[in-house]
Amino acid sequence: MRSPRATVRSLKRYWRRPLERGGALTLTLLIMLVRPSPTNSQTEVPSRYQSLYRQLERAVETFAHRLPDAQTSALCFGAELLPANAHRGLALLRPDARAGVALYLDALRALGVRGVKVAIGYPILSEDDPHREAYLAFYRDVAREVRRRGMRLLVGTGVLIPDETTGVGPHTGLTLERYREARRQIARTIARELQPDYLTIANEPTTEARATGLWSLAEVNEYMRLVRFVLDGLADVRAGIRVGAGAGNWEAVEFIRRLAKMDELAYVDVHVYPVTLGLLDRAAEMVRLARAQGKPVIIGEAWLYKASALELLWNVAPGPIFARDVFSFWAPLDQKFIEAIIRWASAEGIEFLSFFWSKYFFAYVDYTPAHERLSPAQLLSLADAAAAENILRGEMSPTGARYRALIAAHTPREGSSARASERSPRLW
Repeated sequence: MRSPRATVRSLKRYWRRPLERGGALTLTLLIMLVRPSPTNSQTEVPSRYQSLYRQLERAVETFAHRLPDAQTSALCFGAELLPANAHRGLALLRPDARAGVALYLDALRALGVRGVKVAIGYPILSEDDPHREAYLAFYRDVAREVRRRGMRLLVGTGVLIPDETTGVGPHTGLTLERYREARRQIARTIARELQPDYLTIANEPTTEARATGLWSLAEVNEYMRLVRFVLDGLADVRAGIRVGAGAGNWEAVEFIRRLAKMDELAYVDVHVYPVTLGLLDRAAEMVRLARAQGKPVIIGEAWLYKASALELLWNVAPGPIFARDVFSFWAPLDQKFIEAIIRWASAEGIEFLSFFWSKYFFAYVDYTPAHERLSPAQLLSLADAAAAENILRGEMSPTGARYRALIAAHTPREGSSARASERSPRLW
């Protein structure tokens, strides 16, 4: 049997994604900069981030103060199954990949999570993917592991996003026709082979347009054509699967309005990231529009996107923004965001809620000035290693502990009618 120390080394290698084209981080760098702790107690916000922190905190608290006290609900609390995210590419085919997924699932269950989302994007599982059969075998195993633990499975399809922090290169030579055919075939494969509880066949149209270079996908009519084309190809394989589509809260409300009118869609899937510029209110409007059409809503992805209003207007690349997440001084604000989204989701009767950057339920990295010299890819790799180590120790971050408490507070108990807020005091 492999020793615990060997397992730690193996999983650190797995969770450190192949992000750097020039090579992985050196062991020396990891020893110097990774100091995961069960408490991640750093709370002082570095001066360079204080203005951003205050701006984000104001936006979250303004939204939260308008929410009613949530009752317990049938909301399924979820999290992104990051070790199975298709952006990891060939890392999914390593011998230790399945063990990493199993450990991560167990760690999420220990928090009270009862559903996971798995992201599978083009070209993974497409007919022209040379590793298609190997990826399919991996994802079959993932689906089995999820079901074995009695958890719900949401699969989200789309496209791998070219970015230096993911190691994904540009998608060249695509046409709308070829892309639509591939997306339909991938969705059919997922439905037939994985049989998830939920299958989101399209989301974040502007993200998809930018990633593929097919800019017309950012137009409502063209995106509806993609959704319709994929839907029509699922008729003989979708039995028992709830099929949906959606958009992000930074995108046009019209996407949701049109999707909510499609009878063949079982739900609308809203992704929630930016909070400034009134975008939390836009998310709420999207949910109201869908509910007005009698369409159930899930939140397939949510996390506090740490971009200022000006950065959103300038359309700053997401890689450096996501890299900000790694630092432990964000933990109190992440917890406020998570609590606000849970209260909102419970009040709106949303049935499935998944938080994306779930690794921060297990560890952050304490900020030092030395981190400013690292690339976004290196910072994310440090966070991956810290999370892997704490998972193997059976430890969680304060944000993970808060999520666990909120799940317990909002989950109905037999013979109990107490308000969720009475069992889990608010952070404000």
